[in-house]
Amino acid sequence: MSGRRAWTQARQRLGAILGGILSERRARDDDPGDDLLGTLMRYRDGGGAALSDDQVADNVLGVLFAAQDTTASVLTWILKFLHDNPKILEAVKVSARRAVPRRPAGRPPARRHSPSQPAAGVWF
Repeated sequence: MSGRRAWTQARQRLGAILGGILSERRARDDDPGDDLLGTLMRYRDGGGAALSDDQVADNVLGVLFAAQDTTASVLTWILKFLHDNPKILEAVKVSARRAVPRRPAGRPPARRHSPSQPAAGVWF
């Protein structure tokens, strides 16, 4: 199967899933919710026209895939920046060591430790 064909089939499956969710939301009441999907469902252009289901699905998929690519890109540039700036990398390491208490082997730091890393806040 070609990559283009696989992409088209995957897009159709995702569109069908989102179409089902849209139908369920419309059937339950007049309020589609206050999340991204509900906001897109309530949207009206200057002439009062709503987005079609395909337009809603395209926007949702765009947000999902853009977020993934953006996150990967930002992490790549952060790693390159730290690689190119050894003094800053060392400051981040020292800050992380101070902020995170000794952990048993194999246990990652808890999320609560991240706000207390001043070097990361200064440089990023």
